[in-house]
Amino acid sequence: MSMPILFETPYRALVLGASGAIGGAFVELLRSDPHCEHIEAISRQSNAGFDLTDEASIRAQAEHAKASGPYQLIVDATGALSIDGQGPEKSLSQLSQAKLMSAMSINAIGPLLVLQHFAGLLAGDLLFGFAFFFSLAFEFLLALD
Repeated sequence: MSMPILFETPYRALVLGASGAIGGAFVELLRSDPHCEHIEAISRQSNAGFDLTDEASIRAQAEHAKASGPYQLIVDATGALSIDGQGPEKSLSQLSQAKLMSAMSINAIGPLLVLQHFAGLLAGDLLFGFAFFFSLAFEFLLALD
């Protein structure tokens, strides 16, 4: 699978959630791009202590990733549909405050903290180089606004 050229010049990329389906696909595509000089792949499986519900761990991963930056592209493919072994709710009767709070922590608050701590790793003023892939629940909440 070949990737469309994102940059005409060499660039560096960072992918959070690199072990998931979406993040893994980004890593694979970036590896096939001859202009991509370096890919920093961050995930719970490969980076001990990376936890979206723990700001200190997010800050620590950003500090660690700084050594390989700056980056022209940062992809946040973190998030979860299944939390604590339970898949997404299919009806209103399946909703619970605890599950909703956990989902918001992982799918909304965590990615915003990622933006806070990783945006400074982008080269220059490339905030548009930060891509998010939130869960459908968070996108739904944004659409309500």
